[in-house]
Amino acid sequence: MGLILITHDLGVVARMAHRLCVMYCGQVVETGTTREVFARPLHPYTQGLLRCIPVPGKVEPGSDLGSIPGLVPTPIGELRGCMFRNRCPKALPECAVEDHRLREIGPGRALRCRDAAAADAGTPSRDTMPDRVLELEEVTKTYRVSAGAFRGNRTLRAVNGISMALENGEVLGLVGESGCGKTTVAKLVLALETPTS
Repeated sequence: MGLILITHDLGVVARMAHRLCVMYCGQVVETGTTREVFARPLHPYTQGLLRCIPVPGKVEPGSDLGSIPGLVPTPIGELRGCMFRNRCPKALPECAVEDHRLREIGPGRALRCRDAAAADAGTPSRDTMPDRVLELEEVTKTYRVSAGAFRGNRTLRAVNGISMALENGEVLGLVGESGCGKTTVAKLVLALETPTS
């Protein structure tokens, strides 16, 4: 048996999950053991999320917490390039045109970013139990939505090529902002929705 914990609460994930998948705009942008991701976040979105947490002893009471500037892009229509680029402090012009795949950068650690090739995952991941109880490979879910009376329908990408695995006895935390696709992933896993591809 395994458990997927879907939440916005990184504190709950830190206490309960063995591994962590961080989602942004329908895609997994970073994975690893919870300990690795919290100790050394590699994706700029994950780094931003962790700056928003009030950590006792590191954040003075009453001081401002970190924030992630900008807005989440709309999942309607054709999506190109890095979905986080308009909010990313490290974005370059090529981030607007190049699609970056989730790449393994170390044992049990993966990153969707142009810096993935240069990233050093550091600490190796813990050994997992041999029985895999769930695996998703490049799963996509789109919906047709009305664009208005005279504009026809458009495609909304709720989940965009997500891959993940859950091992027997493991708790996997799935986190991200509202609207990033967490609930749709849960519905796909439970067969309440059918993947588009």
